[in-house]
Amino acid sequence: KRICEKHNLKWMLAFGSVLGAVRHKGFIPWDDDMDIFMFESDFHKFVDLCKTELDKENFFLQTIDTDENCTCMGAKVRMNDTCSMERVHKDIKMHWGICVDIFVLRYAPARKINRIKLKLVWKICNIFLRSSFFNIVNIKNPIKRKIKQIIKEKRNLNLLHRMLNKMSVLCENSDKKEMWVDEENRYYPREIFESTILLDFEGEKLPCPVLVNQYLELTYGDYMKFPPEEERGGHGDIIIDTKKSYLEYQ
Repeated sequence: KRICEKHNLKWMLAFGSVLGAVRHKGFIPWDDDMDIFMFESDFHKFVDLCKTELDKENFFLQTIDTDENCTCMGAKVRMNDTCSMERVHKDIKMHWGICVDIFVLRYAPARKINRIKLKLVWKICNIFLRSSFFNIVNIKNPIKRKIKQIIKEKRNLNLLHRMLNKMSVLCENSDKKEMWVDEENRYYPREIFESTILLDFEGEKLPCPVLVNQYLELTYGDYMKFPPEEERGGHGDIIIDTKKSYLEYQ
C-alpha cells in the first residue's frame, strides 16, 4: 500500500477479498489470504520498485524470478517469520509466509483466434508453474509419470518468461472492451475496473472495483448467500501461524 500510494500505482481488492468487504466488511471468516488486482503496467512498475523499496526485513516479494518453485503468474507479497502453508505441500522448498496475492489485469484480445491462443498458452504455463507440486513417486500410471517427470525437468525461468510474454503480446491486440485475469483465465467488462470505490475492510477503507456488485455477480453469482458449512474452507488444509516461520513446520 505504501509503495502504491507513493508512486500512484492503481490497485484494488479482488476475488474473496472483494466479497469479504461487501458481505463481511473484512475477511471472509474462513479465508486465509488477501487478493488484489493490478493493471499490467502498474504491476511491472510495482515489481521493479520492490527491489529497492520493499521492507525486506519483514516482507518477501514472491515471483518466478525470486522463488524457483513459485506457482503464480502474478506475485505474492509474503510476510517473513509467519506461516500459511498447505500441509500436503510442506516439503516444497519455497516461501510460505502469510501473503497478499497480486493478480494481473490485462486488456483482453479482440479476435477470437487470439483468445483461443491465449487460453492454450495459459494452460501450458499453468502446467509448468504447478510442476513444482508434482509428486512423481505416487503416480502409478507409467505414461503419466513420465510425462510429468519431463514437464518438471523442462521447467525453467526462460520458458516461463517466454510464455508470460506471449500472453502479454496476445493481449496487446485489444479493442479494450474487456479485461482478462491471467490467474483465472476469466473475462470481465472493462467498465468494472475503470475506477475504484472505497469499502470498509477490517476497520480501513480499501479500494474495490467501481462496479463491485456486477463484478461479484459475474464471479460468484448470488454472492450474498453463504455457502453450506461443509464448503466453508480456505485453500485446503492450511497451517496458519502469525508467530512462527513456515520453516519451523518443514
